[in-house]
Amino acid sequence: MLKEGVILGERYEIISRIGSGGMADVYKAKDHKLNRMVAVKVLKPEFREDKTFIRKFRTEAPRRLLYRHGACRGNYSERLH
Repeated sequence: MLKEGVILGERYEIISRIGSGGMADVYKAKDHKLNRMVAVKVLKPEFREDKTFIRKFRTEAPRRLLYRHGACRGNYSERLH
């Protein structure tokens, strides 16, 4: 689990964890480039070396670009490290 205040990719400052699923945790974060609050999805540590899970995570990411919901404003970047 990421700690509050951690900066990812010199852009996203972790504020708090807002959810968790089978493969990843979701965090509320401050996007310092766009100056807004965002959700950041981070693959769980136990899956970071598993090529099958990484492939599934990468396949899912582009689908999020098509996701539309009243509470979601869209994806602004996609980074896999």
